[in-house]
Amino acid sequence: MNGYRLIGIGAFVAAAAILGTFEVFGLTLNMTPSYPRGIWRRVEAVEPPLTRGRMALACPPSSPAFDEAFGRGYMGGPGWCLNGYRPIMKKIVAVAGDIVTFDGTGGAMRVNGQEIPNSARQARDAAGRPMASWSGGAIPPHQTLLVSDYDPYSFDGRYYGPLPETSVYAYTEPVLTVP
Repeated sequence: MNGYRLIGIGAFVAAAAILGTFEVFGLTLNMTPSYPRGIWRRVEAVEPPLTRGRMALACPPSSPAFDEAFGRGYMGGPGWCLNGYRPIMKKIVAVAGDIVTFDGTGGAMRVNGQEIPNSARQARDAAGRPMASWSGGAIPPHQTLLVSDYDPYSFDGRYYGPLPETSVYAYTEPVLTVP
C-alpha cells in the first residue's frame, strides 16, 4: 500500500470512530447545507403521531429516488441505517391529511395553503443534472413530508415525496452550529 492510501484509510477510520462516538451520546454531526452545519442533539424518540414543525432524524426507505440521490452524492457516504443509507435531518412540514401544493413549475411549496420558505423545486442539481420532483397532493395515512426550509437546494421531500412515519426515529435540535 502506498502512503496516500494508508492516510485515506486512517482518515476514514477516524471519522467513523468520531461519528460512532457522537451517536453513543445522542449527537449528530450535520455536514450538509440543508441546515446549519455542526452538532445537533437528539432530544427525544419519536412516536406517531408526528409533530409538524419539529426537526427530525430519519432513516430513508430504500427507493429508486434515494438510490439515485446516494449515487449522485447528495447523501454523503454509506451510513448505519439498515439499508446502508445515512440518516437525513429535515423539518416535518406535513403530516397525514395535510394538502401539499406547488405554485407553478418553479414556485414555492404550500402546506394547507401556507408557504414553506426556500421550498421552490429546482429543475437541475448543482452539476446540471435534471431533478425529478414530487407533484404534491394529500399526505397519506402514516406518512410524513420532510423538507428543508433553510436551504433552497436541499434534496428533500420536494423530490422524493412523503416517507413512512416509521422512518423518523428522533427529534433533534442544534447544540453548536455555524451558519
